[in-house]
Amino acid sequence: MKNERPSEVHLHPDPIKFTLLASFVHVRIGEVADDIIKMFINLIHRMDFESEQELDRQLLSDLKKVEGKVQVLFRIARAVVGEPGGTIREVIFPEVNEQTFQELVAEYEASGDRFRTLQQNLMRRKYVHHYQRMLPLVLENLTFCSNNQYQPVIDALNVIKQYMTSDLEYFPEDANVPIQGVVPPSWEKSVIHNVKGKKRIKRKMYELSALQQAKKGLKCREVWEKDARAYRNPDEDMPPEWGDTKKRAACYVSLKQPVDAKAFVDEERKRMIAALTDFNSSLPDNPHVRITGRSEMKVADYSPSRSLNHKKSQKI
Repeated sequence: MKNERPSEVHLHPDPIKFTLLASFVHVRIGEVADDIIKMFINLIHRMDFESEQELDRQLLSDLKKVEGKVQVLFRIARAVVGEPGGTIREVIFPEVNEQTFQELVAEYEASGDRFRTLQQNLMRRKYVHHYQRMLPLVLENLTFCSNNQYQPVIDALNVIKQYMTSDLEYFPEDANVPIQGVVPPSWEKSVIHNVKGKKRIKRKMYELSALQQAKKGLKCREVWEKDARAYRNPDEDMPPEWGDTKKRAACYVSLKQPVDAKAFVDEERKRMIAALTDFNSSLPDNPHVRITGRSEMKVADYSPSRSLNHKKSQKI
C-alpha cells in the first residue's frame, strides 16, 4: 500500500481505517518511548559529565602534581632520625617546605575516594536543583523491566517512585530498599549513613546511584521498557525455541559460534590483536599513510571525499 497523508485515512472503510490508525499508534508509541529513554540516558550522562568538569575546574587552582615524593619522604625521614626531639617547624620544614605539604594534601584530596565523594556531592546538588524534575515523568510514563541480575534496579526504581512526593531526607527504617546490585562500593559512603548508631539510606544519593545503574542496564539492554522498540525485551529477538538448551546449542552450531561466552571473547580478542599487530608492523611502509605532528594537521586532510587510493598521501 502506498504512503498516505493522515487526511486520506478517513476515506477508507472503517475496518481499514481503524486498522491503519491502530498500527500507526502502536508504532508511534514505541518511537516515543525510545526517544524518552534516549533523553533519559543522555541527561544522566550529562549530569555525570558536567559534575566532573566543574569539579576539575574547582580543583585546578589547588591541584598541583607533586613530583619526587620518594625524595621528599627520604628528606623527612633523615630529618626525623637526625633530631627526633625537635619540632616540625624546626626540623622538617627546613628540609621540605610547608608549601610542598599543602600540595601533597591537595593532591590526595583530589584523587581516589575523596575525589569520588566530592563529585557525587556535586552531582547531588545538580540533581536536586534541576535534573530531578525529569524523574517523576519518566517513572510515571515508562515501565522498566529486567530478566536477569538487574532486577534489583527495577525494584529500586519502584521504591523511588513510591517515595517520589516525600520530603524525607532518608528512607524510612522499615522501607524495603534494595542495596545489592543498586549501590556499588564507590557509592556506599555517600548513600549509606550512620545516624545515631543506625544505618540510614540517603534518598537523593540513592536515587542517583539507581539512575546510574539503570542507564548501564538500558545501554546493554539488560533493562528494557515494555512499549519501546529499540529498548524492547531482548528475548523477543531470540528464536522461539531459544529456551530449549538442546535447540539453542544447535543454533550455535549453525552459526559456527562457541556456546561458551569466554571462548567467544577470547577468539575475538585474538583476531583483534592479530589485526592491530599487522597494521602496526606495516604502518611505516604504508605509502598511503604519513604520521605528522598535531600542529601539522589540517581540517582538509579529513575530507570524506578522499580515499586511501588517492595519489596524494593521506595524513592521520
